[in-house]
Amino acid sequence: MFLAASCNGGESLVRKDFWQLMDVIMLRGMGVQAIYTNGRLATEKFFENLEKRYMHPMIQFSFDGIGAHDWMRGVDGAEKDVIEAMKRCKRHGFSFNAVMSLCKDNAASIRETVKLMADLGCSHFKVGTAYAQGEWANYPSMIGLPIEEKFPNMLDTPLEDILDKGLYMDIINYSIKGFMDHNPDCRECEYKNLCVGGCRAFAVRDVPDDYLSKDLWSCKYYKGGWMDKKNELFRKLGLITENR
Repeated sequence: MFLAASCNGGESLVRKDFWQLMDVIMLRGMGVQAIYTNGRLATEKFFENLEKRYMHPMIQFSFDGIGAHDWMRGVDGAEKDVIEAMKRCKRHGFSFNAVMSLCKDNAASIRETVKLMADLGCSHFKVGTAYAQGEWANYPSMIGLPIEEKFPNMLDTPLEDILDKGLYMDIINYSIKGFMDHNPDCRECEYKNLCVGGCRAFAVRDVPDDYLSKDLWSCKYYKGGWMDKKNELFRKLGLITENR
């Protein structure tokens, strides 16, 4: 069985013995699967040291949104640094992904951020919510979405009551029928069996108090002809056949 280590955060690259640890891992017959970093120390020398050891881990960068990353990290120039690190990573032939901590002040940047990550060659992009821990505990109003404020507090409400009824369980038990009942005009849409309501995250972002609202981006995708344009491009590239 092949064993592999992952070097995650804090920021493992600040360790003075980082490369000694990498060498010990190799001597023990193990690999390094992933290295998590904010990118500031992912310099040319860093990638050269990986290449010298024939190590090819996935690099995961923290990136909290275009125009928001410096504020989220509390460091001027952090956004520029991590973008340059991603470009450097790609030049050296390493795969990388990115993770974003979502809050109310950077939520609007998701679409542009995803496009930037795709343009830079990011293999996949993960989004997680910020939690009221550490410095974030000083910004409770920035965390979460308005609809979450309606969820029951587990410190005050017995778990069996939460799992029995209420808004939280309504969302958990979301159904296409419930969506169609809430949006009767969608029943008549020719794309209803493809869209089936679209993405709930986008819907709640645009209409915070209504988890059954339409995902207007899906409406634009299907009704605006973008699905057909995508399929035509994929056919030209040989990625799909006519009978699909």
